[in-house]
Amino acid sequence: MRLFILIILLTMSSCKKDFILRANLEGKVFNHSTKKPINNAKVLFIDCLNSDCNGEIPTFTNEQGDFYIKKEIKKYFLIKPNKYSRPYYSYTLVISKKGYISDTIDIRNYNIKSNTIILDVIELKK
Repeated sequence: MRLFILIILLTMSSCKKDFILRANLEGKVFNHSTKKPINNAKVLFIDCLNSDCNGEIPTFTNEQGDFYIKKEIKKYFLIKPNKYSRPYYSYTLVISKKGYISDTIDIRNYNIKSNTIILDVIELKK
């Protein structure tokens, strides 16, 4: 009987699925006037608009101006989670760098291809 219960539990635990809350985000940040990449620009995805957020962790562009934010997934077993279960869910991406005017982007305006949102080149003005 114990073996049967163990087999059932192992089978059930291996049946978990992933639900994508947010796709991967990738893009490039350039200087508007020189059209050159901006290194170390801060890219912050704000995932919700209230104090219940876990705290957003920024990513920074590399020397080529590229950035990548990994997708957010939630594992579930039987009941598929609601993408909008978090109160005040946001789709805002904020790009900033000292000496430049910050830019805000709504990622809902972009298509998802292979679980990745590829943004247009983002140009920051001084």
